[in-house]
Amino acid sequence: MIEYQEVPVDRILCLRHKLLRDGLPAESARFEADDDPQTVHWAAVVNGRVIGCVSLVLQALEGQPAWQLRGMAVLQEFQRRGIGSQLLRRTEEHVIRHAPPGLIWCNAREQAVGFYQRHGWKIISDRFDIPTAGAHYRMLKRLVPAHESYPPGNPV
Repeated sequence: MIEYQEVPVDRILCLRHKLLRDGLPAESARFEADDDPQTVHWAAVVNGRVIGCVSLVLQALEGQPAWQLRGMAVLQEFQRRGIGSQLLRRTEEHVIRHAPPGLIWCNAREQAVGFYQRHGWKIISDRFDIPTAGAHYRMLKRLVPAHESYPPGNPV
């Protein structure tokens, strides 16, 4: 059975390094805002083993208050089982509960763009390269509580 838990960052660093920073020093898996009290980390856990992770950081986007999704990863042998979707749902629920801001964004690896699009995210940038991680697109989703409506105009 898969459990989804809010965890301290140290619980997910090994997986983050293995899947997102392989070949780089282990400390490269630690992000600047990891220890910020507003940052939240989730893990998907099977029999005590972390098999998926995601972090959510309060980080402005183009001058607007926003949350940035960072370090999302699921072990290959557990992919395509809805684990990433469940982790993403937890980040979105957190954003809605703690809105404002109701804006969530990420720098998505090119191969993950379709995953985010299936969950209602939009591409808001041209393709760009991160030297240690390859091709990316900036993506965005505006979240509002069910009793509110989306504001008109630009999503950012």
